[in-house]
Amino acid sequence: MDWSESKFSRDEVDRCSPEDPRVGPQGLYPDRKMNEVSAVLPSGLLGATQEPSAKALAHTNGNHVHSGAQHNFSQVPPANKSEPSSTSNNIGFRSSSINQIIRDIEEIRQGTTPLADGQASPSYRLSEREYGELERRIALDTSLKAFAEEQLRFNYSKRTGYFTIKMTGGPKHENTVGGVVNALKLKIENLRNSENSKHREFAHKINLNKTTGAVKLKECKYVPDILFQHKSCRRPGVIIEVADTQTPKELAVKAWEYLVYSCANIQVVYGIDIQNATLSSWRYRIDNDTLVAYKVLDGKPFRDSDGPVADTSLVIRLKDFARASISEAELGEDGDYELILTAGDLCRILEDAEQDEKLGKRYDDDISSGDDFLPDAVMLGKMPPWPGESLLPNDEEKYTKLEEDDENRSAGKDADYVDAKRRVHLRNG
Repeated sequence: MDWSESKFSRDEVDRCSPEDPRVGPQGLYPDRKMNEVSAVLPSGLLGATQEPSAKALAHTNGNHVHSGAQHNFSQVPPANKSEPSSTSNNIGFRSSSINQIIRDIEEIRQGTTPLADGQASPSYRLSEREYGELERRIALDTSLKAFAEEQLRFNYSKRTGYFTIKMTGGPKHENTVGGVVNALKLKIENLRNSENSKHREFAHKINLNKTTGAVKLKECKYVPDILFQHKSCRRPGVIIEVADTQTPKELAVKAWEYLVYSCANIQVVYGIDIQNATLSSWRYRIDNDTLVAYKVLDGKPFRDSDGPVADTSLVIRLKDFARASISEAELGEDGDYELILTAGDLCRILEDAEQDEKLGKRYDDDISSGDDFLPDAVMLGKMPPWPGESLLPNDEEKYTKLEEDDENRSAGKDADYVDAKRRVHLRNG
């Protein structure tokens, strides 16, 4: 069988699970056993050109084919379940023990097992039940939960059973994310003042208060860098990943899962590679009653040695912000209005992020060299104690011993001794 031609229908995606004996790591293959499936990445996933059928074009969700080629990766990306997933930062495969994972998160928080900005942990193997228990355990520890939400990204795929922990990106990554979000927010806010009533009303329904967060899909859970979601939809319509350490393969697999496992709720996925200044995008279409995903832009540069590349743009149509049934009902033919970030826009965002990263490194160098930007005669003050401040470890030890002594003496070792509780009672009586 040629893996690049294999497909499975949306109904089959909904019905089948990785445990179904008919399902190989690459999808629904009745004639294949799990261990017979080659773990070769399907060529279409990374950009092998395949012309769509006429029926496919009739059911497309609105492709912007800038390069003149469409790329199909309709089959499930491979995952050999006997081996850990291979990622650019994987350094091994650890025990899937929930306790071990929680210990590892604690070590990351304490800095004893640090992860660099944007770096991923080794992969763990978890069942869906174990993953649910892990989430519950983390939620019980408020400080650990806060750290995980602020500093970490959890990725889990039921299809492969792999769970990874990833640090949030460094300054360059975070500033690029912020720049793209701000640029798109500005365009949406401008659209809220449009003379076109449909555009205006629809733009008001795009949630601008939440542009990231966990996206739970049928077979996986990811935390994308950027998302935009219509207030009437349970899932975002637009996903943007800013890739710093992710490989093209990892990004393509994630895009496939976003589009297919959302059952066509997610309309478009963009990948911005900030190391190579390239842009990739994926959309879905229904081809012969089969939900498939395909690549529109395949790592197209938006910056070269001469500056911005004129014909590369990040294009989001207004109707991409919601699933098809909602956008068609609310926008009709007006849904084709485009919000565009040109190559020039992307270059300015990336250049600002690179400049900020350089400034941060220079500041760190100044701190490490002792140049704290203060005259030598100026000393740093000590923080005063605050009302209700928690006990220091030594204080806690001291008061615990006093309480134990109090209990021992009250228990009869000193008949004349009146314990603290009775002293308070007698004083108030």
